[in-house]
Amino acid sequence: MLQYPGREDRLRETPLRRISQLAELLLRDFPACEDRPFAFWGHSMGALVAFELARLLVRAGRRAPGHLLVSGRQPPQLSEPFEPIHQLPDTELVKELQRRYRGMPDAIARDPEIRAVFLPTIRADLELIHTYVHEAGPPLECGISALGGTEDWVSREQLEGWRVHTTGTFRLHYLPGNHFFITGQNEEVLRHVTDDLRAAFPSAWND
Repeated sequence: MLQYPGREDRLRETPLRRISQLAELLLRDFPACEDRPFAFWGHSMGALVAFELARLLVRAGRRAPGHLLVSGRQPPQLSEPFEPIHQLPDTELVKELQRRYRGMPDAIARDPEIRAVFLPTIRADLELIHTYVHEAGPPLECGISALGGTEDWVSREQLEGWRVHTTGTFRLHYLPGNHFFITGQNEEVLRHVTDDLRAAFPSAWND
């Protein structure tokens, strides 16, 4: 699993604030996978990162993912629907995150010391989203699966917009839940992902 600067064992690194820079960094770190199939999955902001990394691999003449799974995110050609909040004071930022995504851990909301650790990375992520500019390009050859939650701000119609980014198979899964439906509907999400990967890599799966 690729890790972003500012997270987990890279927590001490400065988070990047542009998706293009993050995708370029991940491209440099991405291992050669010429001998085996692979897929990308990105949730929310990660969907844009996975999409841009897949396009960079194609442009670099490297093996691209055989399938792309995106969840909790409208397609890149649509403008960000929310006002930027990454510069709000801590208390206001936490309140807006709880209202918008309904998934802010209570520990971050309550504990100033924990907020001091995690909010800089969250602010950088929000800036990544709000400064993202989609550049038109040829669609990917790999299939795309788009997943969304019925109570999330990303509508079914918006998820359909990912269809234009593939010349392959497009699948849409719309499940009960909010922005973090992937945890609340873990078993159902896993079933859809497994089915889609089986279809994308039939020979590899049978092996």
